[in-house]
Amino acid sequence: MNTRERILHRLYTFICRTKPRLNTRRQLCSACSNQIIVKQTLPSRSHQWTSIGLAAAVILGLTTSKPSIECSPSFNGVPVAATFLMRQAEPIFNKHFPGLELSPVFVMDGINFGYTEQSILGWASTATVEVPVYERLSQTEEVRLGTSGLRKGAVGKAYITGGCSYGCAKVVMSEIKVVKMNGEVVWHWTRKP
Repeated sequence: MNTRERILHRLYTFICRTKPRLNTRRQLCSACSNQIIVKQTLPSRSHQWTSIGLAAAVILGLTTSKPSIECSPSFNGVPVAATFLMRQAEPIFNKHFPGLELSPVFVMDGINFGYTEQSILGWASTATVEVPVYERLSQTEEVRLGTSGLRKGAVGKAYITGGCSYGCAKVVMSEIKVVKMNGEVVWHWTRKP
């Protein structure tokens, strides 16, 4: 058990010690498989300790950040949000960097590619995609590289972040950060409110 699970387990155990009241239901604790009592409505002021325990559990749940894509929609193994974010970032990126280009395709297991989601209470709230940035070549140079079996080397990475809705089936881009391969930030763009 990691620290977060240990704290949640202690809170669940504390809640379990309170006697059952109206509007409660029993649930199995994921950490120890014991039955615990969970309030279905907001607790009244007379049950202050239960209120504190539930509030702490909610706060810990708000800080959840995990790179899981199990609940997000995907197409052929690629998260839909990754493709949407890349397409939304393309015109802005091309306007500021005419000599560079983002990777045209997201490869889930590729080098310099990454996808993470942050969630609030288990619901995806933001998604971030990491894509390599390449030097833009002419079409003849691209063909020459393709026929010889060589690949372009990445000159940097772009981190594109957006807000999720419908479990990251709909994403609105909010931030682009371009960094060199050594991690130095080159350019940062944020959507104006």
